[in-house]
Amino acid sequence: MIINFFLSLWNAYASGQNMVFLENYKGKFKEFFMIANSFGLLLAFSGVAYTTIFFISYIASLVGYINVNTLNVIASYNLLVFGGLITVSGLVIAVESILIAYLKRNFFSIFIALYNVIASIWNLYAYISSFETARNIISSNNDDRDSGKIVLILIISVLIAFFITYNFYNLGKKKAKELLTQ
Repeated sequence: MIINFFLSLWNAYASGQNMVFLENYKGKFKEFFMIANSFGLLLAFSGVAYTTIFFISYIASLVGYINVNTLNVIASYNLLVFGGLITVSGLVIAVESILIAYLKRNFFSIFIALYNVIASIWNLYAYISSFETARNIISSNNDDRDSGKIVLILIISVLIAFFITYNFYNLGKKKAKELLTQ
């Protein structure tokens, strides 16, 4: 989770940088690269939200604010919503990396494209494999007493994730603008 959190921060930063560079890009596939960069930002936000929800709900469980069943429900919603966004965004990024490999035709870009394709296939498999279990956990939860706590944890986590992602995205844009003016 910690690695995912920091990778998501990097994705937000890189999306900010890429947006500035793409505004000046005049090559092939520009429109798709702009769309893919938006999915990169969505991937960053989803990753930050996914990990933030995990950490906050886990801490809430440790201090006794929620019980283990509620933690499982939150984890299931987290998987279904943000896991799904991560999976879809990853597929778009994989297509983007294939296009970049096609344009550049060097070892590094081909390696990145292969990695992204393999990672996307794995993520899709993992998401599909765990979908039914997560859905069953949610549907078997009959305890409405904790629904307010679930909503509160999700809202706080998503707001924190939004502000973190937004700031890293803007840091990336700022750095790219500095690089272009040098």
